[in-house]
Amino acid sequence: DDTGLLYTTVEIPLIPVLAEMEDNGVCIDKQFAQELAVKYKEKLGHVELRITAYLKTLDYTVLPLEKRGKLSNPINIGSPTQLAIILYDMFNLTSPDKQKPRGTGEEILEHFTEMSPDISLFADILEYREYNKLLSTYIEKMPNEVLTLTGKLHAHFNQYGAKTGRFSSSDPNLQNIPSKNKEIRKMFVASKGYVFVGNDYSQQEPRVLAFASGDENMINAYKEGRDLYAWMGSLVYKVPYEECKEFLPDGTKNPEGKKRRDSMKNLVLG
Repeated sequence: DDTGLLYTTVEIPLIPVLAEMEDNGVCIDKQFAQELAVKYKEKLGHVELRITAYLKTLDYTVLPLEKRGKLSNPINIGSPTQLAIILYDMFNLTSPDKQKPRGTGEEILEHFTEMSPDISLFADILEYREYNKLLSTYIEKMPNEVLTLTGKLHAHFNQYGAKTGRFSSSDPNLQNIPSKNKEIRKMFVASKGYVFVGNDYSQQEPRVLAFASGDENMINAYKEGRDLYAWMGSLVYKVPYEECKEFLPDGTKNPEGKKRRDSMKNLVLG
């Protein structure tokens, strides 16, 4: 049956490929990692000072004795309990998440940042968490996981890591390296005499959809070299094609165009 065919023609032949990937490993530039550690510890220290200075300006006498008793001196912003007291008892905020009335997660803090831009504390806590995670998960941790015998990082790849058939990796997870922070990725370097090569399919799923459906409009959009999502946006929003692209013809950013294009991308891929 199809399951047996997938197992014998895809999954089984993939095993030695994965074994080779794991054995080969990847090199880490330890010197660069040390430089990043110094840089981000300094960033972390600066934002920690800002947070501490702000917290010192608050009048905690307005809190009930029970709440005050749960706060340390200085206040530990890494403690969800103490942070919740600051957010919900000091500032009298209301959580946007009804399931987490005293939540302190990233989305909740981002909401408070947007609602109260004059209060720098919320954005500073988010920044503090970001630097802390980069240091503990990547910059300081990964160089220590390099195998002395090979001088490389050897992750474990799970060929059926997700129900969709995608890989996952662990010990360490090399598939969640931050994409927005370009510095972290520079820690990974090619072995001597080799280079890294990256490639990506352009709109692979919608192209397959155009072929499989035989939709003439989609096919023509690709034949004319148009961006499918922008082209769809122009039809849906009834504006020129160029006004649905992420960048204007002169190369400048087009925020409204990006919104239109993203809405179409979410719709098609969803």
